Amino acid sequence: MTKKGQVGPFSLFKSFRAAAAGLGQTLRTEQNMRFHLLATVIILACGWWVQLSPVEWSLIILCCVAVMGVELLNTAIEYLCDIVRDKMRLNYQATKIPRDMAAAAVLIVSMGAAAVGLIIFLPKFF
Repeated sequence: MTKKGQVGPFSLFKSFRAAAAGLGQTLRTEQNMRFHLLATVIILACGWWVQLSPVEWSLIILCCVAVMGVELLNTAIEYLCDIVRDKMRLNYQATKIPRDMAAAAVLIVSMGAAAVGLIIFLPKFF
């Protein structure tokens, strides 16, 4: 067992295991994350079908990963807001602003990803 702050193969494995657990929890509990994953699978299949260039693949993968990453952060912020609200016996309004801001981050990144997708895919279909 390594002490906190030490780096080793076991601490690295524990980090990956914790990340996988977080991703699994999010996929089990968050409908939006399941939607993003399904959209990613469909987009990757379309990319394979239209034979994207390496640069196009890079942009599509980057956009998909960005959307899912921001969705994970949004989910983490929502969980933290729930914990703080419950511990401090606050009403929902007390945590509404950070929740809305995190949701807005997902919206902005998703809109940017959609724009990139349209720029790449529309010429290939028309």
